[in-house]
Amino acid sequence: TIRKQAEELSEIIIETHPTDPMGYIALSDIQFADLDYEKSRFNLKRAIEIDASDPKVWQKLLLIDDKLKDHNMIIEDSKQAMELFPNQLVFILYNAFSNLLMENYSEAIESANIGIEISINKSDKVQFLNILADAYNKLKKYKESDEAFEELFQLNPKDELALNNYAYYLAERNDRL
Repeated sequence: TIRKQAEELSEIIIETHPTDPMGYIALSDIQFADLDYEKSRFNLKRAIEIDASDPKVWQKLLLIDDKLKDHNMIIEDSKQAMELFPNQLVFILYNAFSNLLMENYSEAIESANIGIEISINKSDKVQFLNILADAYNKLKKYKESDEAFEELFQLNPKDELALNNYAYYLAERNDRL
């Protein structure tokens, strides 16, 4: 089949040019298309070991981590990507959200604050404010959580997720019923 031939060609490129990340990236893409996320991740990590300078390769890696539903890998890989590309919001968002899901609330808050600080458009700020509000609420820092929700509503008063979460959190606390 064509896929098998493409895989063989990628392996030949890797064998003849072992210091060129493109062969590993090509092989990773083929494995990703075949839903073999473990092998795809392995080869993409090999490409990154050779050359870590392309943010698109890091985005692919995080997508694979997400497909594997491994938030610990997302946290680890996004942290490395954040160090290399400190102004790329996608890496900060992956990090903040995965830390929130893994109950690393302080780390989620730290990343969300970085994202809020460098966000230019409203929709990005809203995403980070949602994470910030949730993380503060989980830490029972209700004043900070409420402030994050209020700031979020100034940017997007009709954010359904935030409205639902804020109402639920207030109800849980028997506050402003």
